[in-house]
Amino acid sequence: MSDRFGPIEPAERTPAAVLAALRAGNARYVANRGRHPHQAPDDRAALIGDQRPIAAVLGCSDARVPPSVILDQGLGDLFVVRVAGHVLGDEVVASVRFAVVQLGVPVVLVLGHEGCGAVGLGLDAVRAGEDPTGPLIREIAPAARAAWSACGGERRACALADAVRRHARGTAAALRDDALLAPHVAAGDLWIGSAVYRMDSGRVDALDGAGPA
Repeated sequence: MSDRFGPIEPAERTPAAVLAALRAGNARYVANRGRHPHQAPDDRAALIGDQRPIAAVLGCSDARVPPSVILDQGLGDLFVVRVAGHVLGDEVVASVRFAVVQLGVPVVLVLGHEGCGAVGLGLDAVRAGEDPTGPLIREIAPAARAAWSACGGERRACALADAVRRHARGTAAALRDDALLAPHVAAGDLWIGSAVYRMDSGRVDALDGAGPA
């Protein structure tokens, strides 16, 4: 594969190739050896008429977790959808569908992160016995309840870490079950999975295994 990661040649735009490149990009970021690709004037000019991102990333709006930075990608490489707690509203699902159906991305990565404030709000609402009526809390509540039960008592740090992982996995599972996305997953031309960003090291840890071989 070329060092120039995006856009990948059509024969290489497979889930396995894209995931390998994203892992490599994060490894460069962690090692402080980022290439910061595709940010030159020529790259901007090449993208004026079209885009062919290699992956869609559904992440949290947290200012500390910009996907293109922590995965060491550049202009035109990632189709990024960001909303607090990466919750699945209608507009979010429609945006992911657009990336898959219209732009042909072979990978959709749900990217959670340690210490997520939105997930923390959901956890605190569950802890207080509040009715999760708001759209943000309502989407996070199932993961928060399961995490609180698993960790027990007043162990909020444990519950928050567990809820972050559960919520990321649940979001990815819901996307895999989506009526328009499921056929692409079944055909093997689309991988949808989740990962969590470590705030201290900068490492992105996969939650759904390494992805397809």
